[in-house]
Amino acid sequence: MITSPAFFILDQLIIPIVAIDDKIRKSIEAQFLANKRKNLFYKQADCNTHFQPETLDIIRNHKEELEQIDRLGLSAKWIDLMTDMALHTFYTSNQFVSFNQNQIHELREIYKTLWDEILSEITQDNANYQKLQKSHLERLSDWLLRSNSFVKEINKEDNPQITNVICAEYSALLQIDLLQIDIRNLIEPILDIGCGENAWLVKYLREHGLDAYGLDRLTDNSCDYLFCSSWLEFEFKPLQWGTIISNLSFALHFTNHNLRKDGDYIAYAKKYTEILNSLKTNGSFYYAPSLPFIETYLPLNKYRIVNERINENFSCSTVKKII
Repeated sequence: MITSPAFFILDQLIIPIVAIDDKIRKSIEAQFLANKRKNLFYKQADCNTHFQPETLDIIRNHKEELEQIDRLGLSAKWIDLMTDMALHTFYTSNQFVSFNQNQIHELREIYKTLWDEILSEITQDNANYQKLQKSHLERLSDWLLRSNSFVKEINKEDNPQITNVICAEYSALLQIDLLQIDIRNLIEPILDIGCGENAWLVKYLREHGLDAYGLDRLTDNSCDYLFCSSWLEFEFKPLQWGTIISNLSFALHFTNHNLRKDGDYIAYAKKYTEILNSLKTNGSFYYAPSLPFIETYLPLNKYRIVNERINENFSCSTVKKII
């Protein structure tokens, strides 16, 4: 069989690109691993140290492959990967940061600009990587300040390392015990809001034959019982769920927004109401911590509220929809 010249040329283009894929992926992973603790607002940051050796190797020694990737329209997957890894880094560094779809689109544009500037710079005789890195970090810090201004308040300009505000993933049994849940009495279907990447509680309930689902912005979106989404953007349809569970996630964030000067407590109040409306009759919403600042306003002819004191500073709640 004779290979046509067109296929031969295509093969010549694709082969080196496939060969460099692994290098590009590893360089991106090395970037985020090395910089995940760095404070974007640190005034004395050395921009020359942002690009890691793996990244500089790609830029300096694989110019032709990078240009081929761009000419063939294959750069989008790398821009998407950088965007996804940046979001994951922000979410896991501070659980209270949140980004809407417009802000995520803006973040992707920042990484597209970075990609374009790298391609532009490698064509120059005297490439200025310091300027390139400085511009990228300025765009990134400006975006973070506009989207989550509170982050700068806890990450001071004189500290090179960020202050982590992370959320642990708890075992299924610990959550069941804390929220005082008897799984034999749960009405299906069940939704765990803020289930975490591993969705331990969801998997435990499903192993016990219950129709359970999970919602989290970091979870696996390829699994048919897990929804990868922000709870503020997720649609809770009326009379959809028999039980909703949320341990140290939605309620904790609602409390945080209610206390912050820049908090979007109105959006959380509306979503809280939407969650309750999505319960079936006799369905329950289990959560911790308690939310006394909004529970007080729930109509007692429609909901029955039970608060359980865990210690002097912490309690959990069960809100049952009775009509």
